[in-house]
Amino acid sequence: MPATRLVRATTFALVALTALSLTGCQPGSGKNGKKRHRSSSSGYKSSDRNGGFGSGSSSNGKSRSKHRSSHNGDRICLPDDLRLAVEPVSQPANRILIKAVNISDRPCEINGYPQIRFGGVQSAPKVVKESRPVAEPRLQPREAAYAAVQTSGTSDSEQSGTRENFVSVGILTPSLTETIGPPVRLRLAKQTSIGETAVGYWWSTRAGALTW
Repeated sequence: MPATRLVRATTFALVALTALSLTGCQPGSGKNGKKRHRSSSSGYKSSDRNGGFGSGSSSNGKSRSKHRSSHNGDRICLPDDLRLAVEPVSQPANRILIKAVNISDRPCEINGYPQIRFGGVQSAPKVVKESRPVAEPRLQPREAAYAAVQTSGTSDSEQSGTRENFVSVGILTPSLTETIGPPVRLRLAKQTSIGETAVGYWWSTRAGALTW
C-alpha cells in the first residue's frame, strides 16, 4: 500500500475511534446513560404531578366550598356566636328566662335546651319534654331564642330552698349529650331560692318558652 494511502487510512481510523469514544461518554447514551435518562424523565413526571399541585389546590378549594356550605344557614350555634343573659319573669311564678342572642353575622340553629347548673345544687334540672317546639329555633343575626327555667316548685318554701346568686348555662351539641365548650356563668337578678327545678327547650319567642 502506498505510504500516502496508509497515512490516510490510519488518520481516518483514529478519527473514528475518537468520535466513538466521545459518543460513549455523553450522558444519556449507553447503559448508564439510559438509566440516567429514565431517572430524569421519572423526576419530571413526579414534578408534574406535584405541580399539578393545582389538583391539591383544587382539592383545598373543594374543602373550603364544602365548609362554607355546611355553614350556609344550617350550622349550629356555638358559644362564641351567642350572648347569654337571664331575664326575670313575673308569671308564672318561680321562673326565669335564659336569653341567647345571635351576635354573629351568620344564621345558626340552637339545639335542644340549655344545660343548667345552680351552684349549690348537685342535680341538674329535669327537662320538660312537653315544651319541645316543632323545629329548632333558627336565629338570624341579632335574633334571640328563649328557654324557661323553673327555679322552685309551688310546694317549696322560701326557707327550705338553697339561695343562689349565679346560674351556669351550657350550649348543647345536636345529640344533646354534651356541651360545646365551657358553660357561661350568669348572675341572677336577685338572690334566688332554688328547690324543685326544671328546664324547657329553646323557643324563638318568650311566650312559646313559657307555655309549660
